[in-house]
Amino acid sequence: MKLAKAVGLVMACCLTCASMADLSMPVQAATQDNDRLIQVGDDVYATLDVYGTLTISGTGDMWDNDVPHTEWNKESSSPWFGDWEQRIKSVVIEDGVTSIGDYAFVVSDITVTDGGGSYFHQNPHGLSSLQSVKIGSGVKRIGEYAFYKTPALSSIKIPGNVKEIEKNAFYGSRLENVKLQNGIEKIDSEAFCHTDLKAVDIPGSVKTIESNAFVLANLTDVTIQQGVGIINNDAFDKVHAKILSRNVVLAPRAFLGGSTITCYKGSTAARYAVSNNMTVKYITEPKTLKKSPKPSVKIKGGVMKITCKAVTGADGYQVRYATNASMKKAVTISGSKASVAKLKKGKTYYVQARAYKKGAKKTYGAWSDKVKVDFK
Repeated sequence: MKLAKAVGLVMACCLTCASMADLSMPVQAATQDNDRLIQVGDDVYATLDVYGTLTISGTGDMWDNDVPHTEWNKESSSPWFGDWEQRIKSVVIEDGVTSIGDYAFVVSDITVTDGGGSYFHQNPHGLSSLQSVKIGSGVKRIGEYAFYKTPALSSIKIPGNVKEIEKNAFYGSRLENVKLQNGIEKIDSEAFCHTDLKAVDIPGSVKTIESNAFVLANLTDVTIQQGVGIINNDAFDKVHAKILSRNVVLAPRAFLGGSTITCYKGSTAARYAVSNNMTVKYITEPKTLKKSPKPSVKIKGGVMKITCKAVTGADGYQVRYATNASMKKAVTISGSKASVAKLKKGKTYYVQARAYKKGAKKTYGAWSDKVKVDFK
């Protein structure tokens, strides 16, 4: 495991001399704290501007810290951002960065020795003034304890490119609002434990929610979207859970006793609620599915990305596309999202979506109106 090392940048001349030489020249020294970069990965660096924005840029993963256990030399009183703790108001993770390391934004109050020449951190906690975090499109992982005990962090948006939120990632933070976007696959143990969340919406892409992921989080309302896979023991306290996923696997103690479960009749959630003597409410299912709204269609880098919009009562979705408005020889893809590569330049594409319900046989709603996109 690599540890972060501060890298000092030597100035060619002082700010005063630069100003005297050319008053019209922008002074870069004003945008960085002490003209320093901090290396936090093989090719990843952090800079702090005068407004308190810490920017993590470069290419690849951030290194992992191991704050409570790692030996540090005498000169290092805190890992990475200890000297800047009170000044960092926001963090921006740029798109080239692919992971947020373990204990990435955690510092320590004191360093003690074991008497044998080794020094250890004590009382680790998150950046005390951190109020906002923007996560770039390249990040796939939020490491263990990354935002541990960040008392000023009340809201965050976690994009779908993040596949795993590891254990204790936001433990003890004061999060009141979290937006989890579709694409996230795993929420590890105690990831949001001891937060101030009141409600959370779990996207259908989540395959696993581990034990204690949301306990002691002040949650009252949980929505589990269609597609969620497994919810393990003690993942949630006593809550009102609206479970739209018909086949979600629920461990015996996934929800604390006394929870209220709103779900579809015949679903695994309904059986779970009855077997655990919980209050169960059933969702009234529409007799027929409504016509799907137009899907979202974007072309970027030669790839057409299609995203369906929700239809009440739907168990799944299909999309189709063709190069003619009559949809002759259209290609049909199952799923709420689809990516189409190898587009032909100069062609116009027509895209539709529809929803379906499961049963003895699938029942399909009407195809949406067409979305017309030109690939230039």
